Amino acid sequence: MTIPPSGALAFTAIQTEFGGSNPIGINEYYAGGGLVPPGTSGVNGPVPSSGQISINVFYGTTAYSAPTSVTYLLVAGGGGGAPSAAGASGGGGGGGFRTGPTPIAASTTYTITVGGGGNGTSGSNSVALGITNTGGGGSHQPGGSGGGGRGSPIGPGIGGSGTPGQGFNGGNGGDNDGDWAGGGGGGASAIGGSRSGYNGGPGGAGQTFPANSTQYSGGGGGGSQVGSAGTGGAGGGANGYVSGQANRGGGGGGTKNVPGGNTSGGSGIVIIRYPTASGQAATQSPGGTYNGGAGGIHQYTYTGSGSIRWG
Repeated sequence: MTIPPSGALAFTAIQTEFGGSNPIGINEYYAGGGLVPPGTSGVNGPVPSSGQISINVFYGTTAYSAPTSVTYLLVAGGGGGAPSAAGASGGGGGGGFRTGPTPIAASTTYTITVGGGGNGTSGSNSVALGITNTGGGGSHQPGGSGGGGRGSPIGPGIGGSGTPGQGFNGGNGGDNDGDWAGGGGGGASAIGGSRSGYNGGPGGAGQTFPANSTQYSGGGGGGSQVGSAGTGGAGGGANGYVSGQANRGGGGGGTKNVPGGNTSGGSGIVIIRYPTASGQAATQSPGGTYNGGAGGIHQYTYTGSGSIRWG
């Protein structure tokens, strides 16, 4: 709880905020001295770490210590496969993938949006900490990773384009003696495979988040009219005719015109983590789970939309 920025201020209010023993002495409350975090500042400027100190410098101060940066994983929803007239569809592209450090601002509420997988369409975007990742492309559509090209006489079999820094292009579809097969959806670390003869192309591989050694955003395998469907890319990408894995951002598998039916991409995920030594725990809304600071790391995992705030 922050000390008020004005009005009467007693030593007991400082003790309530920062702790300490009785009798209260102002020299207990130097910044960095054990009770007051280094760099603490209020409406009258920073709390000194030595020398002259007065009660007035504590107006508007707080014992809460926010991190200055966090590590994030942001995965958008994967694209889905849909029947292609007189042929086979490409696999869905993996949802846009990004990870790394990013600065955060204290006393700011950040909206968290976890993108859903597309049902025969492109996936939805995921948003966290002011960063937006693009949903994976549906069959032959652009996206975080592009959807695989369709194998159909009604249009070109070129795979959809991926978003630079988030994913790769889908593979190409086409025909073999009038029998059609779709390309694999692109993944976070590799282009989707193009169809091979009568067979659908494989989905591109996803990318690993080092903190949990899990792959995300693999592309879906391409569908085939008469041959074998393509295999899904590592990271939640689905084989042909199968939906992508939830909370991995994988692309759904491609389908064919008979018997038809859509596949869905897998939903996305957001993970935010930082050492307990670099800042105190955040306040989060439903939609995320907190690990309680286990192992010296604050980690917040969102499989549904919500918010997070420091201070």
